[in-house]
Amino acid sequence: MITGELTWQQFRALDSMRTLNENQQMEHYYKYLTELNDWISHQNKGDLLSQIITCADGMDIVFLVDYTGSMGSAINAIKSAIASIVSTIVTESANNYRLGLVLFDEYTSGTTSNYSSKTAYTSLPSSQKYVNTGLGGKYQWITAMEILSQNNQSTFSTQLNLLNNATDFPLGSGQNTPEPSDMGVDRIVNYDLVGAFRNDVSKLIILITDATPSGNDDATNATDTAFINTLVTDCNAKEIRVLLMKQSATSVAPLETLALNTGGLVTDSFTPSAIIASIQNICL
Repeated sequence: MITGELTWQQFRALDSMRTLNENQQMEHYYKYLTELNDWISHQNKGDLLSQIITCADGMDIVFLVDYTGSMGSAINAIKSAIASIVSTIVTESANNYRLGLVLFDEYTSGTTSNYSSKTAYTSLPSSQKYVNTGLGGKYQWITAMEILSQNNQSTFSTQLNLLNNATDFPLGSGQNTPEPSDMGVDRIVNYDLVGAFRNDVSKLIILITDATPSGNDDATNATDTAFINTLVTDCNAKEIRVLLMKQSATSVAPLETLALNTGGLVTDSFTPSAIIASIQNICL
């Protein structure tokens, strides 16, 4: 835990702030001060210092992965580097961490997908499999491959390594380009798809995608923007930050809003080194 208040100059010098313009930095600093003051106001009488949760207090991290056809190479890269990624988490969390793994995908069927008949899918508890009946004959498939449990590097890696494997768990579909990432966030935050987050630890969703959010209709529109704004409120109420890892500088709006307005980060890459750097930056 750390105490005290960062000055404006100290705050804007943080690595996670340096790439933002001054207006964006000021928005983050205002949010930081507001949360700091809220915390102080809830302390017992006479306690004048705030206590801010850091990664060293523990970390609950859910990897929310776009499992559609364009993401095969990215998933393979993460699989090959997962030991290094988890090593970073172990270091930052002082070896007090829990990992979750969730996939989002979309089909024109609510019963058949590229992996629906595979043992790795059928053996999952029903509570970890959510298929939504959307609009226009589209179905959103949200799957929790690994639920949050203490220091679960081994089982997390086992489940991750099943992905994008034609025998165990073939890569998904996705239909049109927008994908139901927002629905994945909703199931994690509001429905405990991977279990409940702990109190008094750093809580992160690492969202890895190359597409805009689609909600339940395979299209990005004003409904998705409104839904994202609701998710921002939901995440902030539970102190969950979103790290958005996207393919390039091309916008995947409104997902950037979800990340920045929950105190998270936006990174124009989802390579393993970029994921590691984002974890390190958010833990400053």
